[in-house]
Amino acid sequence: MTKKTCNHENLEFIGSQKAEKGMNKYFRCLDCGGVIVIPENGKTAYFIPKHEEKK
Repeated sequence: MTKKTCNHENLEFIGSQKAEKGMNKYFRCLDCGGVIVIPENGKTAYFIPKHEEKK
């Protein structure tokens, strides 16, 4: 079984938070549910995958 990949093109702004240096902006991918964190410097984005509950 192959995993479907997501390009994270359909984003929703969910807020910002003061960080050590500047502000972080948070976006939720409406396709996969993951969260993208973009620091104020914009150099590196971080991806947090959606937490899947174990059944």
